[in-house]
Amino acid sequence: MSRTPLVPFAAAFIIGILLQGWSVGLLLPLVVTVVSIVACWKRHLTLGINLLALPLGFFVSFFHQPIQPSQNMIGHEFFVSGVAREVKAYESLQVLVVDVDSCDGRRCQPMLVKLIIPSSRAGIEPTDRINCPATFSLLSDRRDLPYEVDYNRSLRRAGVNLETWVDYKAIDVIGEEPGLMNGMKRLQSRLMRLIVGSGLSTGTKEFFVTTLAGDSSLLSQDTRSLFSATGLAHILALSGLHVGIITWVISLMLFPLRLAGHTKSRVCITIILLWIFACVTGLSPSVVRAVIMATLFMTAYALQRVRSPFNSLAAAAILILFFAPASLYSVGFQLSFLSVAAILLFAVKLNPFKRSFVLPHRMMAFVTVPVSAMIGTGIVSAYYFNIFPMYFLLSNVVAALILPVILSAGILFVVGLAFGVEVHWLGDICDWLYSLMMSVSEWIGHLPGAMLTQIYLPEWLIVMYFSAIVFVGIYIYRRRVVWLTISLMVLVFSVTCLAISSREIYSDDVYITRSSRETSMFIAEGRRMWLITTAYPIERPRLVSEAEVRYSSYLSRRGIDSISVMPDRFISPNVARNGNVVNVLGKTFVFINHSNQIPSDSVEARIDYAIVCGGFTGNVLDVAVRLHPDTIFLSSDLNRRRHDRYFRELNAAGVAFRSLRERGFHAD
Repeated sequence: MSRTPLVPFAAAFIIGILLQGWSVGLLLPLVVTVVSIVACWKRHLTLGINLLALPLGFFVSFFHQPIQPSQNMIGHEFFVSGVAREVKAYESLQVLVVDVDSCDGRRCQPMLVKLIIPSSRAGIEPTDRINCPATFSLLSDRRDLPYEVDYNRSLRRAGVNLETWVDYKAIDVIGEEPGLMNGMKRLQSRLMRLIVGSGLSTGTKEFFVTTLAGDSSLLSQDTRSLFSATGLAHILALSGLHVGIITWVISLMLFPLRLAGHTKSRVCITIILLWIFACVTGLSPSVVRAVIMATLFMTAYALQRVRSPFNSLAAAAILILFFAPASLYSVGFQLSFLSVAAILLFAVKLNPFKRSFVLPHRMMAFVTVPVSAMIGTGIVSAYYFNIFPMYFLLSNVVAALILPVILSAGILFVVGLAFGVEVHWLGDICDWLYSLMMSVSEWIGHLPGAMLTQIYLPEWLIVMYFSAIVFVGIYIYRRRVVWLTISLMVLVFSVTCLAISSREIYSDDVYITRSSRETSMFIAEGRRMWLITTAYPIERPRLVSEAEVRYSSYLSRRGIDSISVMPDRFISPNVARNGNVVNVLGKTFVFINHSNQIPSDSVEARIDYAIVCGGFTGNVLDVAVRLHPDTIFLSSDLNRRRHDRYFRELNAAGVAFRSLRERGFHAD
């Protein structure tokens, strides 16, 4: 530990951030601060400084908390001005993250907002300043079923708390915002245009835009799925591997400086170019981590100082989290640091050949490095993505041979494009290498049992796993059997608890989800999932397909293979349907989609829930008078003005009701 003093400091700093994220009060960090001061006073400087890292991490995270918007910002229209930070284009809309700094012509506290444009014709680029009218609402959790992905979660962690819909015709694009970082961001767009406008094949263009420009928006879903199934998803995210290859290419270009003896100049130029690359590609945690480590390594080399990879890794973590503590919760940050830490811990120890046997040692590294990385990241990746690639070793060995060559050729090709020269033969090599990599990946992906799916792990198991890994690491370095015994005991205990907890018995559930297009009820009955919807029959296959993707985790956990549309007349032991009247879980639901669809004598004496849907345009109080339901639901597909009018009328009449616009319905 004397050679890696930053490792315990970084660990305590991370614990402090986690404690603040878990809403631990101020008492604990203040007590630790007092203890650290006493330790320093007693001349235990190392202990005192490391203890001080915990309250430092706590308060850094505390002061980086996003500013919560005032209630005055919600539900009122403003004319805002701001700079587009992120622009994501989809088939029928664009989603922007805008840094708003002006409201109604006056400067305001800068705030990040999510701006949704229901059109693909807006033509807005990152770093453009825009003006537009906006009526904000809170950026809420849009999950309707358990285990559904919350796509707004990462935005909320980044400080985005408001969202608004804006017509593209109402947006005024002022122009490019000045500034160094904005200029770097525009370089990324220009780099993308260079690659897209070249003569490369479509697949190679998408690959280079992702791996060299750091923008994965052009990458097809099929390619993403293939790389995930073969354990190669990490090469699509900019990381230390890409930075290492770029550093090697830069070193080759600057080799004349080395021959001339200008080592420090060569190191300085390399570091500057690496930081430019990090800024252009968006300063992702994995790239920043790799560039910080490369900077420290090359600086130590130029100054002839001892280099410690663990110290560099800890320094990278501290610097990133000091300026962006929310990065700790991002998947990219976790996978990047865990993979490097595992490689540093295990890769050399697992290699049966000593460094003195240069060739065998390096050849075996093609095996030990990916195995070590998977030790660190496999369980975390399975937790987030519910899959595990079984042939990751084979695919990574192949990728390790192809990737340095294709990226090096791609860098040289793009440099030529930047100077107005397209080297066609180099482009042909890139296309051939990409085609070779895809062919091998497809072959591996179609092998029997290529991927384990439907993996669902509790969070406590992740903690237990890494506890066991730490004890294994201590055993490898200390060679004391007691540490290996403890590790095995932790693993056996974890597997036993997992086997017991996995015997979960699911009850029947009813969900009414939120959609602006239709009202839909999902009924989970044993191992079947039924759908009742007001959508037109021609739209129902699309709705089923989208729901099976969106709720795939929930379905697979319950062993449900597919979703079926319930017929208008249906009876089962737990569910009965007669047109727009549904009996389930001992409750009666009535869907009211038209003004003349308010049933009276044809329904049971007691109505629990009357669901007023988008097609209804009549008097909502008639529903209360004729059906006498316990509760009236205002569906989320109602026109907003009609929804708000019904809301006011029911509230004034003292009728029990609930809006489904902000929160769906669940009964079990």
